[in-house]
Amino acid sequence: MKKTFWIIGAVLAVLVIALIVILILGGNQYQPASDPECRFSYSYCTEGSTLLVKIEGDFDEGCVWTAEGYREGVLKVGKAEDKRGCTVFRVEPVGIGTSPISFRLGKEAGTLTDLRYEILISASVDDENKVEAAGSRYWEYEPLSVNGAGSAHPYTLAGAGNGASAILIGNSGEFAWKVVGEAKNLVRVETASDGEGGSVYRIAGIGTGEGTLILYDEKAGEKLTLTVNASDDGTAKILSHAMSAYDKNAESLDENERSFRETTGLTGLPAGADEVEWDWGEVDYGEGDGTKLAKLGTLSYTSDGKAFVLNAFSGMAEEDFLAYCFLTDRDRTETEIAGRKATVYDLGDGESAVSLKIGEDGALLRFRAYEPEGGDETVPQSELLAELARLLALIP
Repeated sequence: MKKTFWIIGAVLAVLVIALIVILILGGNQYQPASDPECRFSYSYCTEGSTLLVKIEGDFDEGCVWTAEGYREGVLKVGKAEDKRGCTVFRVEPVGIGTSPISFRLGKEAGTLTDLRYEILISASVDDENKVEAAGSRYWEYEPLSVNGAGSAHPYTLAGAGNGASAILIGNSGEFAWKVVGEAKNLVRVETASDGEGGSVYRIAGIGTGEGTLILYDEKAGEKLTLTVNASDDGTAKILSHAMSAYDKNAESLDENERSFRETTGLTGLPAGADEVEWDWGEVDYGEGDGTKLAKLGTLSYTSDGKAFVLNAFSGMAEEDFLAYCFLTDRDRTETEIAGRKATVYDLGDGESAVSLKIGEDGALLRFRAYEPEGGDETVPQSELLAELARLLALIP
């Protein structure tokens, strides 16, 4: 009888413990959210007004999951649990709105993060101060690799977040390397200093396709040739890379294009640009006697059936620039485009032109639309400014 009593008591104790566990954990019922092809499984769980995001799966020793890229005015993100094979993030509401959250797996290695995997989730806070998640994407990156160690310009390849790639060129000086190649129509290249005499080049897709991208330095006599596969969602994967000697006289790069890019800092072209033409030369803006000369570069292209031209003047005073472009007496409006001060001029008949200056001692730019063959409609000012903003985003 006593034996039976103890057995019943033990069973009841187990049931009570199980009930307590269920009561404690009952609110944390995670709902699977990951794509079957994702290397790591991730799931969501609501806990009051907060959201828990759990990421599970084995990863290399020394790597950790971090949360980045979210709007601090909307969300607060911290770790609720962190152990090998499972990390839980707690996402708390701060203000109403939406924000992406980039969950990154990697480790710090010098000036670049050795990014291995990234899961991008969109979160929102509603008017009831509750956090919800909707939609996700993921990217996998090759481990960080250092090439040409011991050479004058060793370079490092790494993932740069949201599907983009990055290259660090050591001992390169600040932005000394220029960017050209056929893939310039497929990617946007952003530059930054690593603070140690090198430059980081972040490569993000703006078009879909595969092509060659060349980073070169005439003074150093070297070039880095990349094969890049890009897509217009921002993804850019480096398929091959090689450092080699650069000989200006032997290169087949277009001189007009090179001069224009070097003067303006333009690193690419807007997605969808077609019928692209480059020109570069000298212009006499005085009496024709050669006493007033400046450099004039021209980039023209079509996009979505509309034609645009960007002129770059170097070595010319601003008042001479306005007179040469017949803008001096035009009605004007001061504005800001992509963070840069600009002036919009009324050319009459619905046409407009925009002028601005790149840097304190940089080139003076004029941007306008022109009538393509067979066209008879002017481009609205709003579209002109929007297109210029796309171009300015490609000038660091």
